Amino acid sequence: METKKTTPKKDPIFLIGLILIPISFGIYLFLYFKNQNAGNTFRENEGVYYINYVIAAAYFIFSVFIYFFKHKFKFSHYSYKRFACALILFAISCFTINIPFPIFHKFSAWVNVYLIVMHLALLATCFLDALPKLLKHLVFFGVGLGTVMALYFTIYLLPFLPIMFLGAVFFGLSLHLGTPLILLITLLVQFFKNGKDTKIAFYLGVALPLLIVVVYIFQWNSTKKLIDKTHATIITRPDNKLPNWVLLSQELGDDFFTERILKGDLIYETHLFSDNWGIMGNQNSLDELKEHDPLVVLGAELLGTLSLNREDKLKILESKFDLRHATKRKLWSGESLSTSTVLSNIQVFPDYRLAYTEKIIRIKNNSNRKWTKQEEALYT
Repeated sequence: METKKTTPKKDPIFLIGLILIPISFGIYLFLYFKNQNAGNTFRENEGVYYINYVIAAAYFIFSVFIYFFKHKFKFSHYSYKRFACALILFAISCFTINIPFPIFHKFSAWVNVYLIVMHLALLATCFLDALPKLLKHLVFFGVGLGTVMALYFTIYLLPFLPIMFLGAVFFGLSLHLGTPLILLITLLVQFFKNGKDTKIAFYLGVALPLLIVVVYIFQWNSTKKLIDKTHATIITRPDNKLPNWVLLSQELGDDFFTERILKGDLIYETHLFSDNWGIMGNQNSLDELKEHDPLVVLGAELLGTLSLNREDKLKILESKFDLRHATKRKLWSGESLSTSTVLSNIQVFPDYRLAYTEKIIRIKNNSNRKWTKQEEALYT
């Protein structure tokens, strides 16, 4: 691809792409928070989640058609700046479609920030000619960060690549599965093409997340061994009068890694190539808190999870990490419900040393679904 030294004013199609990116991101944020209030099952009007796909596809097709028509279908003349805009638009479309059809559960907060930095770095590569040397180093540091995350998503989606090719004929929706791979290739091409003077910044960007992963996995392994050893010691005691989970809870700390390991398989996804399709019924509020944290996935995938059964994990989480409410079993989700009013009636009978309390709670269902609005409110 040829990168021309043009400003947005000289390339109106690139300028259109720059305008569409914040618009598309705004649509994603609106649908994301709308989904948080409306619930994530049996959605109506799912067509709105394809708006960003239409925007991305229309921009890409339009920019390709205009350039190919002008340069007699020579792909080498296609503008990298337009391609970068189209790629970012498709990435936003990926996360938008992930709302009604989740391949990934809700990302941890740090992952969301990381993704924004990664795509800003990609967009900044369109302006390298106008940037001072210091900012170029900062951009390629972000490119290095993005390369690691793009590699992770590419590996995670590897089992879906056959589906991508088989389903490409259906409006190209399955091509979203290949977006991380294209993003990875694009970032690497930009480094090898324009990063000769910023190699150190790029390598630091790659090394930093890898170093964090190594430290995280080392600490995960240390904490996991400690928990397993403590559990093994407890179950071999001949004089245990209390349940094992009580004794284990007394011995364990309430640090960051202990909480993460105990929540593995309950709140956090813990396997690459996992099946994330949910099931209805016999669930608990932890299902509404499901998160995707790449660090937890890598730690659990490389070193495994605890040998504790699910019930013991839940009991320990209830006692040490204040998750009593989240671990109660439920038949339906309650994510669209809110407490509207609480009315308390109290009667006191001092002569009989008695008191009577009545609490009337009015619950509002905020779901926009036209059918199957039934949900379950749980108070603890």
